[in-house]
Amino acid sequence: MNTMDFREVLLVGLTAIGFAPGVFAATSDAEEQPRESVQAQVLDPTSSVEAGGTTDSEPVLAKDDADISKQIGELTRPLLDEFQQLLDAQRIEIESQQRQLQAQQEEIDQQKQQMDAQTSVLGSMQQQLDELAQAVGAERESTPEELAMREQLTSLQNQLAEIPEDPTAAMAGAGFPGSIRVPGTDAAFKIGGYVKMNIVKSFDPVGSSDRFIVGSIPVEADDISITGSDTQLTADQTRLNFEMRKNSSVGQFRAFVEGDFASIEETFRLRHAYGQFRDLLAGKTWSVFYDPTAQPEEVDFEGINGVISLRQAQMRYFPRIGKNWELAVSLEDPESEVTVFGFDPTDPMGPQRAINDSNIPDLVASIRHNWFGAMTLRSAFVLRRLQSISSLDNSVSGSTTGFGLNVGGTIAIPAWNENDNLKIQLVAGRGIGRYINDTNSIGGQDAVFGPDGDLEALPILSGVAAFQHWWSPGLRSTLLYSFVNIDTFDYQPDSAYSKTQRASINLIWSPISRIDVGAELLWGQRTNKNDKTGTARQLQVQAKYRF
Repeated sequence: MNTMDFREVLLVGLTAIGFAPGVFAATSDAEEQPRESVQAQVLDPTSSVEAGGTTDSEPVLAKDDADISKQIGELTRPLLDEFQQLLDAQRIEIESQQRQLQAQQEEIDQQKQQMDAQTSVLGSMQQQLDELAQAVGAERESTPEELAMREQLTSLQNQLAEIPEDPTAAMAGAGFPGSIRVPGTDAAFKIGGYVKMNIVKSFDPVGSSDRFIVGSIPVEADDISITGSDTQLTADQTRLNFEMRKNSSVGQFRAFVEGDFASIEETFRLRHAYGQFRDLLAGKTWSVFYDPTAQPEEVDFEGINGVISLRQAQMRYFPRIGKNWELAVSLEDPESEVTVFGFDPTDPMGPQRAINDSNIPDLVASIRHNWFGAMTLRSAFVLRRLQSISSLDNSVSGSTTGFGLNVGGTIAIPAWNENDNLKIQLVAGRGIGRYINDTNSIGGQDAVFGPDGDLEALPILSGVAAFQHWWSPGLRSTLLYSFVNIDTFDYQPDSAYSKTQRASINLIWSPISRIDVGAELLWGQRTNKNDKTGTARQLQVQAKYRF
């Protein structure tokens, strides 16, 4: 670039930033020259000032290029230094951000590697699961016969678990399957029950020809009224029930009536008759002290000696607490079973039944909890006031307090079969003989009148343990042991009921879900207060059709 070009460019640049006027000041005149004049002098430094100007005044920039560059450098150096500092700071910031971006990129790359590794592991696991599912599917592929058998087993288990007379279970399910709608109403009814025929073979004197009552087994030789064996065929255990339900804007009403023909001369006998609305019940049905879900499957109509088995009139409130808790509270029939002794060894009448005089209802409460669908435990308590009048002397009466606790439940034991289970029950108390099956059948085991006329409640303990095993769908067995133990008083006669034991094993087959064919072998023993015992064996065969 030549000198004129450099100066022209410099002038334009300095003029733009406001430095030109100070650079071109005249030495002989203090006044500032116009910018056009300065520019003309810069463009032609050899020319003189005309039109009234002085001749001895020359511009400062009328020097060589070196001086001009020096002056420009002095003027621009601070700006250049400031610009350089800004550039250095920007460069440092950019380098820092680049380092951060590089670190973030490295972290992203590392996370991506981890995700790739996890994806690979998940892919391998998914492949293994797919292979396992295919293998399991191949193993579980069933023939039509197996599918039909499985369906039959499900139907059978549902029917066995169904307890139509249990008010809590009846209203738990949705709908009313198998019912018939009453035309023109919102009510429906259902008829159910079963037809049952039993063949009862007693190998020893039992005292009951159509069932196995352990407490009636003869002990003393003089008590044996039946010698040898006995065989009986009976259908009086056939059961019939009727159920009606009606929906309303405030809830569902339910009525249930059931009976059998196991009375004298096979006449109809009432078992259940009650109505319920929501959580309220009034009528005759199982006591709240009884646990319907913990009863082992049996052939014998009498049932197990040591379990709670009592139906009576009551008022019940049974709310459900959450999903797995059930509570029930009831006021029940206060009938007392009391024995009176004449305390005369020569009295041919022997022990007599006292006259019931109880007028305060029994208070019963229970609570049941379901643990993970594999175990159900239930506890029940009864408090009662026993009052009786002596049948030997009406002037003698007495009262006492009875109470009892029942703990039991069902535990799944799938070691051999997923349907195997153990049912247990333990009962203890005073004055509750009427609630226990065997002592209720014998009677008079709640309390006794002592020699001084005082009424004393009998301490009692009973229990049962029953294991059920399913051999195959539709074929199962139950093995059980049960006992009853009464702590007798010294003044009771030697023949007083002291203890009974019962053991049994059965085999039941259901060719279809509504038919049961089975056999049961029973053994029992009664022990009196004087420790004398009597034993008996019995075989029962049944054919039952549910409808």
